[in-house]
Amino acid sequence: MPGGRTHLRDVHPMAMLIDPETDAELRLRYPYGERAEPVSLESEQTYVDDGTPLAHKLTHEWSHGLGEVVQGALDAGLVIGKLEEHHYTEWQMLPSMVREPSGRYVLREAPERLPLLLTLQASKPARSINFSTAAKPSP
Repeated sequence: MPGGRTHLRDVHPMAMLIDPETDAELRLRYPYGERAEPVSLESEQTYVDDGTPLAHKLTHEWSHGLGEVVQGALDAGLVIGKLEEHHYTEWQMLPSMVREPSGRYVLREAPERLPLLLTLQASKPARSINFSTAAKPSP
């Protein structure tokens, strides 16, 4: 792309609301909307869950709703080419998720109930020059 492009793949903001302790019921625990104070979480290892212990177990996270993500791209002058919501992940995000033969994880019952990931593709158009208003060289 002449002006650049971006590809964002992230956890869907709706999936970040779910209480992992009651995930099979899809109970909401965390905020969807933006707020000044973060959600503070404590974990023994990284989200990759590879067994590597964390030296600093407390993290602070801020919610960004889908509208904020899209509007941020638009405000930056990006042209959105694709926005997809996915009902699977490549890792077991919630304890009740099951692994499909494809290797992807989905909700055990009715996976279409909740988007888990999103993909946003956008590009920045090349700057165009308006020759009718561009400075003309002096004679």
